[in-house]
Parts: sequence; structure tokens; C-alpha cells
Amino acid sequence: LRRWRQEVLKAMPDQKLLVVGNKIDLARAVSSPIGRAFASYVGAAYLETSALTGEGVSQLFETLAQLSARA
Repeated sequence: LRRWRQEVLKAMPDQKLLVVGNKIDLARAVSSPIGRAFASYVGAAYLETSALTGEGVSQLFETLAQLSARA
């Protein structure tokens, strides 16, 4: 993710970033605290979602819209 972030910010220096932990209905590969810490480290917002249950999906799109409006 760090390399991806560098590439995005190289092309679009003012781009807002959002880290999304997906599939929260399954066993976690990355814990919430680690995801949040990484997002904070790279200066990104952080959300968790489940496409299966729909949890957090509306919040994801609302957050994307808010971040886009601020860009």
C-alpha cells in the first residue's frame, strides 16, 4: 500500500486517501487497530465494510463523496 500511495500522490499530490478494511464479516487478516494505525500513518481516512452484509457500505460512499467534495 505504501508504494501505491506514493504513485497516487506523485500523479495527484492533493488527492485524499481512504483505506478500507473489507470483508469484516470474515476472520480478519488485519486487525482494526492495525488498519487504523496504517491509515493514520499515511494520512488517510479509515473505514471497514462488508459487501456480504452491507455493513459500512453506505458510510463508505458517503465518505467518498465528502472527500471528493473537499478535493
